[in-house]
Amino acid sequence: MLGIGGATVLVGLPPAVLVGLPPAVLVGLPPAGARARVDPFALVDGERRILASNDGSVRPALDVPLFADLCAAGRLRIDELITDRRPLGQVEAALDDLASGGAIRTILDPTNL
Repeated sequence: MLGIGGATVLVGLPPAVLVGLPPAVLVGLPPAGARARVDPFALVDGERRILASNDGSVRPALDVPLFADLCAAGRLRIDELITDRRPLGQVEAALDDLASGGAIRTILDPTNL
């Protein structure tokens, strides 16, 4: 299992200055046009990195079989991550629930309109 020994996580906001950090992990999307100032000397001198992630990363050829194996072994309980199931025809209501925080992950069933 991979991990980060120490990190500063900046979610959706442009950092003013990134200095003396372990990896800076930028998660999510800042507003369009947002800028961040970085001291390039601090990056190079400290051999530091800036990482970015927008909803995570996926390597389908590796991750899908791994997730399938974890599910089959009972180590990844997908059903617990699903908060609602709706017919595809209720996509607008599902998006409203998501926006209001009433649901986190909804399965839309295309066979049930």
